[in-house]
Formats: sequence, C-alpha cells, structure tokens
Amino acid sequence: MNILMLTPDYPPVYGGIGTHVNFLVQKLLERNKVTVLVRRITINKNGGYIKTTVNKKLTVIDIPNSDFILSGHEKYSIDNYYNIEMNTADILGRSIRELLEILPEEKYDIIHMHDAYTCMAGKLLSIYMKIPLITTLHSMHADKTSIKYYLREYAVNNSNYVIAVSRFIKNKALQKFHCRSDKIAVVYNSINMEHVFLQKEIDSDKREISFCGRFEEIKGVITIIYAFKRILETVSKANVKLNLIGDGSLREKVFDLIKELDLEDNVNVYSNIAHQEVLKIFCRSCCVVIPSIEEPFATVGLEAMSVKTAVICTNVGGMSEMVLHEKTGYVYSPKDTKALEQYMMKLIKDSAKARKFGVEGYNRVRQLFTWEHNALKIEEIYRNVIKNIAPPEEISGDFDGNGETYESHRS
Repeated sequence: MNILMLTPDYPPVYGGIGTHVNFLVQKLLERNKVTVLVRRITINKNGGYIKTTVNKKLTVIDIPNSDFILSGHEKYSIDNYYNIEMNTADILGRSIRELLEILPEEKYDIIHMHDAYTCMAGKLLSIYMKIPLITTLHSMHADKTSIKYYLREYAVNNSNYVIAVSRFIKNKALQKFHCRSDKIAVVYNSINMEHVFLQKEIDSDKREISFCGRFEEIKGVITIIYAFKRILETVSKANVKLNLIGDGSLREKVFDLIKELDLEDNVNVYSNIAHQEVLKIFCRSCCVVIPSIEEPFATVGLEAMSVKTAVICTNVGGMSEMVLHEKTGYVYSPKDTKALEQYMMKLIKDSAKARKFGVEGYNRVRQLFTWEHNALKIEEIYRNVIKNIAPPEEISGDFDGNGETYESHRS
C-alpha cells in the first residue's frame, strides 16, 4: 500500500503523537510505502518547508508553524490558552492550501490523519483523490470552549474510520460526537521493543524517581516536586534523586521551585535528550511517575514498563487500562497527593516490589502494547476500509481492563 500520513508532530522535534507516528511508520515501511506530511503546531521563525526523501519507501515533508504569538506584542495581553486556540485556527485554514500545493503527485491508497488539526485538508484530499480517510484520536482533552473539540467532531464524522488509542478515548468520542460504535476501533498506543535493553539491577543504596513530560500544569510537574520534597523529610537526602525530563512553559517556575525548596542537590533536569538516554534514566529508576491531571494514554508509561520499571500514575483517561494497580505499579486520584507520596516511598524502600512490578509491566507491554502486533492491526484496518468492509472482530484491540478478553466490533 501507498499511505499518506498527516501529523502535527514527528522527529526530530516531537512529543507523544510524534513518538506514536514514528514507531508506526517504521513498522509500516516493512511492507508499504509512506509519505509523512508534518504540519507542525510548534513555532519555527525560519519558515519554509523541508522535503526529505529518506529512501524509496519514505518521504517526509515538514511544514513548520512560523506564526507570531500575540502575547509577545505589548498591545495585546492574551494568555497562552488563547494563543494556542488562535494558532490552531490559523493552522486549520492554511493547511488546506499548503498540503494541496506541497503534496507529491502520486497515487495513494489511503490517508491516515493523526488528531484533527488538519481535518479539513485531510477531508479535501480524500475527496480529491477518491481514497478513504482514517483518523487516529490521540486525545479528547477539549470541551466546547475550544476549537479542538469541534475539529475532532468534524474529523470523527467525516472519516471513513476512526482509531482511538484507548478505550477511554473511544467512549468519550461516542458520548460527545454520537457516532456509531462500529466506526471506532481501539488500537493502543504502542512502542517498538526491538531496540529496548533489559533493566539492570536497582542500586540497593540509591534510589531514583523519574518524570518525563511537558512542563505544564496539566502534566503535574509541580505536584511531583512538592511530593518529592516531603519524601526527603523522612529519608536520607544523599540516597534519593528526582529526574525531571522535559521542557515547557513552566520551565522557569520549575527551576525557581527547586531552588526555593533547596532541592538543587537532589533534582536533575534534562531537556532535549535522545530517546535512548531517556530509557537509560528510566532503567536505573525505581519508578516513573505520571502525575497528570489529564492524560489520554501516556506512551511514557509503556516506555518505562519496557525497561522493567514500575509506574505510578493518576487514574485519568486510559491510564488504568495500561497500569494495573498493585501489579505493575500504583494508580491514584490526581487530588490524592498523600497517596502519591506513600506509593513513591513504598518503591523507594522496597526494591524487591519495584522489581516485581517492573517484570509484570514488561510482560504486559510484550503482550498488548508493541508495534510488532499493533501495526499489523492497523494495516488490516487499512485493507478492510479500502475494500469498504468493516474490520474483523480481532482488529478492535479492546480489552476488558485485565488485558485478557477482546471486544469485537462489526457493522
């Protein structure tokens, strides 16, 4: 098949969607040809698009967002939320022209769009080329005050088929957008296990806790710093470290808080480091913490489990579909910071439990969350949508919460 992929995120600078698309494309290239059109949300003042023909099977066209930010002008005082909303609206309109003009002239079999930032361009391309459009929903974190809500509603109702990266997201889409259940399959966020190394023994005298994500309020980065401070009041400061991996609008606040709480000797901050280096940090950690207020299905949890590291996460979105409480880690309410502290302390003190959770998590990832399996499911969805028939029962990838029983969807 010749697949046209539309995404707002892709290497070399990327987040959760880019990680997903990158691994999916790697597996699809084993049997298919792929063109990736990257319509970025992030700002790049240099402007201009970059077309890279990686090999005979892969072409990547990177279109940066060169918009100005209104809050950078003294005349306007607009908070970050509305900057994002306006940039999103502008990207939606300009993407129609840009994607149509830049797209290589060749025959494609299917369009696969990730999230909904380019939904109208995706739909127009689908009509123009007379080929089906599939959308993967990576998040449902937007209400009716946000343009992203309406873009996702449009994408869901104007795609031939929809893939959700968790059961939680599928249920939210059905509830909000009133589409047919048999139009949405669940294929979980996955990771590539081929390059993953096994976790070494956790040092019995030293403990590391890791966080990896955007430095934004919604990701809970401030919460974990305060929780870590309280933990240090009961353990030897010399033996415990917190690793913060990421960047974002709260970067300055993070550094100020570390200094204010006298944590400079116990907190390491990493930004823009290679993926393999992130895995090495996870590898030596007793746990990875995902304290998000909202989180659809964090790939970072799978990456931690892939190197046999326990995960502590909030019970938001699809996270409880990934992490099994007291089996592969701990799951808690985002408001219950006491529980977060207790769970972190348990894994700091009990290395045997941390290792046990890590092994169970590794086995769970191997069973349910690898691209070796899930890329094949997506390919079969492609083939069946192209043939205009409903995907067979085993494609949905839904399970009953214990990772055992799969739910089928047939029109």
